[in-house]
Amino acid sequence: MHPEAYELRLIDEEKEYFTPLYDIGALDRREKIGNYESLALVQVKNFKPRNSEDEQIDPKVLERLRLEGVSF
Repeated sequence: MHPEAYELRLIDEEKEYFTPLYDIGALDRREKIGNYESLALVQVKNFKPRNSEDEQIDPKVLERLRLEGVSF
């Protein structure tokens, strides 16, 4: 549901078993991938989705609505 939660990274060739390279940034999403033997698709660390409906509504209000039987 959130493609921005993932990024493509180069593989660290000095390590075994396809370890993502974190010494440099992820590949730019706006550019073509190019020719690589392998890439790592990794989840962005500490990713938090933007504009989440639950973040915009006070949790106490949500709980009160649930208790009152309001479905949403």
